[in-house]
Amino acid sequence: MCPQVKTKGARRITFGQFAEALALVAAKTNSNLADVASAVLAADGPSVTGTKAEYVKFHDDKVSAPCHTYLLHFIFTYKPVTKSFPSDRLVESR
Repeated sequence: MCPQVKTKGARRITFGQFAEALALVAAKTNSNLADVASAVLAADGPSVTGTKAEYVKFHDDKVSAPCHTYLLHFIFTYKPVTKSFPSDRLVESR
């Protein structure tokens, strides 16, 4: 019923257009407008149905992902290397 009452290019309908759509539903189902309105009011509202994604090892498990494993290994085993050269070994360039 919405395409019949919705203005072209609009994303939503106004309250007046909603009331017009209720009247169209009542006419199509050969029922009273008050019965259609009370059925809409008694409804729980919009319901979202869908599926839940399955567990994905490297996406959901942040600890055992290869990049994180390498990063943790690097963090816990990294030891900065400081090289010190004795000053007597340095040779002046000519």
